Amino acid sequence: MRKDRRSFLVENKKNKPRAKKKPEKKTLVIALSCTAAVVAVFLTVFLCLWFLVFNKKDDGFVARTYRSEGGYAKAECVLNLSDNVEIHEYDVVNDVFVTKEDYRDGATQAAVTLYGLAGWDGEYTPKPCFKEVVSIKGDYAVVVNRFSDGKDYIGLVKFRGEGTEEGIMTLSDFKKIPYSTSNKEQFYFCGDYVCVMGDIDSPSSEAAYTTFYKYKGYSQLLECFRIRYGYDSATGSNYTVLQYDDYVVAYNKSGAYFFDITRDLAYNGYLELSKTGAYPTPFTTTEYTVRMAVQYMGKGWFLRYATQTSTTPFKGYTVCYQSMDLTGNTVLVFARASTDFFNAKTGITRTLPQVSSILEVANRYTSAAFAETSNSYNNGSSVEDDYPCLNPADMVKDGYSVLYYYYRPYINSENVSGRLGGISEELKKTYDRQTLEDILRAFGEATYCVLDENMNVKETSTAFPVVTVDGCGFETADPYFDIKFGDAVIYTDKGKKTVLYADSEREYAVVGAQDGKATVAAVKLSVAKTESEETGMTYGAITTDGKVIVDCIYDRLSAFYDGYAIGARKEGEDTAYFRIDDKGTETAIEDMYIMKDGTYIYASDGKVGLKNNAGNVLIEAKYDKISVSDNYMVDGVYHKSFAVATDGTKCYIFRLE
Repeated sequence: MRKDRRSFLVENKKNKPRAKKKPEKKTLVIALSCTAAVVAVFLTVFLCLWFLVFNKKDDGFVARTYRSEGGYAKAECVLNLSDNVEIHEYDVVNDVFVTKEDYRDGATQAAVTLYGLAGWDGEYTPKPCFKEVVSIKGDYAVVVNRFSDGKDYIGLVKFRGEGTEEGIMTLSDFKKIPYSTSNKEQFYFCGDYVCVMGDIDSPSSEAAYTTFYKYKGYSQLLECFRIRYGYDSATGSNYTVLQYDDYVVAYNKSGAYFFDITRDLAYNGYLELSKTGAYPTPFTTTEYTVRMAVQYMGKGWFLRYATQTSTTPFKGYTVCYQSMDLTGNTVLVFARASTDFFNAKTGITRTLPQVSSILEVANRYTSAAFAETSNSYNNGSSVEDDYPCLNPADMVKDGYSVLYYYYRPYINSENVSGRLGGISEELKKTYDRQTLEDILRAFGEATYCVLDENMNVKETSTAFPVVTVDGCGFETADPYFDIKFGDAVIYTDKGKKTVLYADSEREYAVVGAQDGKATVAAVKLSVAKTESEETGMTYGAITTDGKVIVDCIYDRLSAFYDGYAIGARKEGEDTAYFRIDDKGTETAIEDMYIMKDGTYIYASDGKVGLKNNAGNVLIEAKYDKISVSDNYMVDGVYHKSFAVATDGTKCYIFRLE
């Protein structure tokens, strides 16, 4: 299922597990445009990602805080799916389940999978019936149906809420828009609208215009306006179209075009460009790759960003970085960029002179994309991670944005000479000394700034990426930046407190907090610096006032829930599991099957069930399979979970309370 993510800089790494990293080799995973390239920058010990934190000084910016709700006491079965129907995935943004059913076509014996939708209150489709669920927004979904002619058609349905008492409500004629696998955005959600390339009566993957339709509160699509941008025959690509508040923007590598939807429509219902109009690319299209990107910041402000890149140095490049694709292959990229903040209503522009290249923006408009990616990390079936991956967009209140960017630190000649020893042998063979020195001076380092609703930079008083739970701030990881090791630090309303100090052997990071207790990760430097697969990472726990509950002796350790944590460590060739109380006393767990956060799946007589950290049974061991979905920073709560259990052909959803 493809979610409705109209991102501008970040490649969604969905279903790609976040690898454990050694401190000296941590990478910053990014992308500079809507492409398949994912950029990574090696962070050194002295460089960390500056971020927002629980701030005791009221400087006009207030970080969002979360509360914990203690351990789980019961599991309530809220949904019993139809026979042979199972959960395909959970959409954490829209709080809906995508279901699926696998079977064989009676005539051809071909394997067929159909998809449906379900919620806590029941199945919205009695049986899965869609060839694909393309995207979901609120109570609506863009889906694909296959008809008797063997062709696939795309359309819009409403699956819950008013008007769906008798079942799914179809809002578009499915036989009008053939589904294009090469152009999935021929029909898509765009802000408050559904967009069609061309229009409903004459859709086309090569239409030079896009039509906007209202759909909320109507029994069918209501045409509102058009823009003269769709497929660009000159570049052979589509325009990316965004809509926020009263503004529409269409962009591709040749430029960005802004519209104010409150203006009167021109002839044939087309929107005219706003008074501030167009933003052509500042670069001449040559042999270098040119990209354009736009991101909404709120109150009419957009971030406009253009970049020109090459894998070899060229005249005028201002920054370079290591680019990594999803297969792990890296290449050095050289780039020059143009960045400004532009108000589509007033035409005012502002710049940040120190910005060499944009990495990402975290704000309310990117929150859904971050939540989707974080959720896929935390609940990926291919890896059990050690600490949660959290959503940085939800660490700031509405009206503020976090801008991640590269800057070029000043390096004098002596430092350049000293750093040449760290250049790879491959680069030394490729470039002469002067070019190598130029590369070092251009190598971008990552930082951030906080912007208010008027694009003013706000001063912040802390230096670590954190989230705050129950008044305790701690270091964290998000989908693109891993935790930073050094001293273990927490933040309270009394300020910064160092609870464990790094030394020549180990460095620390606080990776979770709950109920006045914090989980600490430690890395053994002598192991981390080797080329082995070992990370040298272990876990322990402290109270938030700095008292050690248990030393860092576990390979994994959950947070404390109602006075208990679960720890795992190697003993010989096997992994042993322990229940740890708030005094650090261990009790062996013999029935552990899969460890989660606040719960664990246990096995008995060939079946599985679910227990909480205290060892109390939440779901009896009578199922063939159980999975637990851990979701973080939802509706003001730090951590919420639910469970899905399967027994034979039946699938059940349990709400954990």
